[in-house]
Amino acid sequence: MIDIDKQAAESAAKAAVDRGVKAMAIGLNVTDLEAIKAMEPAVVAELGGIDALFNVAGTNLFKDVEESE
Repeated sequence: MIDIDKQAAESAAKAAVDRGVKAMAIGLNVTDLEAIKAMEPAVVAELGGIDALFNVAGTNLFKDVEESE
């Protein structure tokens, strides 16, 4: 489980493990591409690989599209 809030990731990973799922917790900002690349070897070493990857990170933009970057 990856979350910018490591405690939230730990809580989610514990819930998964309690249900018999292999999981680990990582505190990470998913907008940081270099951090994502750096965490892959740790995941592979701990879990043996990545079987599925779901990106459910989101953001809210409260302004007109013309004002966005």
